[in-house]
Amino acid sequence: MKKILTLILFLGISFLVFQIILKGNPELNEQKNTNEVLSNFGNNQLEKAVTDYLLTQKHFSWKTKEGSLNSCEIENLSPENELFPLYVWANCKEYIIENGTEKILSGSLGPVKIIYPNELSFYDLTKFSYSAPRDGFLYSQDIKQIFPEKVQQKIFEKHN
Repeated sequence: MKKILTLILFLGISFLVFQIILKGNPELNEQKNTNEVLSNFGNNQLEKAVTDYLLTQKHFSWKTKEGSLNSCEIENLSPENELFPLYVWANCKEYIIENGTEKILSGSLGPVKIIYPNELSFYDLTKFSYSAPRDGFLYSQDIKQIFPEKVQQKIFEKHN
């Protein structure tokens, strides 16, 4: 019980410090649209290219309100794999900044297979493609068809 209270206190203080930093530095709020990263790619160019690509796709980036912003954060579900296809967990959202605070309007969260021809070139967003599981009862079936077994385990762990 004492450990849980300590953890809650720590998280609360961390959240407050983060909010103070954001409010004290308005530029940080504007940087959200430059695609935050929370992943383990080890290759910033690749990570940015994948994130930028997702932001061009209606499945991950849309507008429900004029003036809203979009961002995606991605996590590499198979960091040992350096070649395409890549398997990522995408957390994309539409949001606005209201009174210095981010207000999420909508979002998409889930696994995605990113496909790109393995060329030694600058990442061309028009050459990317993706596969994502459908919603509902087809979700589990699609996970098994799209992702290798090792990645499937990580995906199902995220749902627990």
